[in-house]
Amino acid sequence: YQYFRLKSGTSLPQVLPDLSTLANSVFISGEGFNTVQFAPNGTLGMIFWNGRNLTFRERSGSGWREEVVSSNGKLFQANITRHDYKFQPAALFLYDSNSQPHIFCAAGGKGISHFVRSGSGWFASEQIENTAANAAVDLLVGALGPDNQFHLAVISAGTSPNLTYGSNRNGQWSWNH
Repeated sequence: YQYFRLKSGTSLPQVLPDLSTLANSVFISGEGFNTVQFAPNGTLGMIFWNGRNLTFRERSGSGWREEVVSSNGKLFQANITRHDYKFQPAALFLYDSNSQPHIFCAAGGKGISHFVRSGSGWFASEQIENTAANAAVDLLVGALGPDNQFHLAVISAGTSPNLTYGSNRNGQWSWNH
């Protein structure tokens, strides 16, 4: 077991919960792609689902901190007829060149929510519609390009799944197969 301490001001350090002790409560987002990242300034971050909460943990020189990004997840219900490991919406995160974290999360149907952290917490900065998808977003993989342009690969889960690519490199999101 590992314990991490978060120091803040003059108060006593807080112990963040060991994720391995939260059985059937904590799950990695998506298939594990883009869930752990290093920022250009050396900060380490990760995202995971804790119950219904999409949660962000970050380690910088001052210690660890944990923040809830969104509370739109589903509750885990064990299914004895199949192994249902993917019940939470797909999510990924990337640091931009200024070490600002960005989180993208499937938002139902062909939608993707883009979350950004501000001084007071997280907010959805934009709702992105994957116009090339044939069904609901099932898997997200992303990368950051020059000038903080985002590039997303999306698999849609329909009767015939398809792979689409989207980018905001021209100032607005464009999608193709």
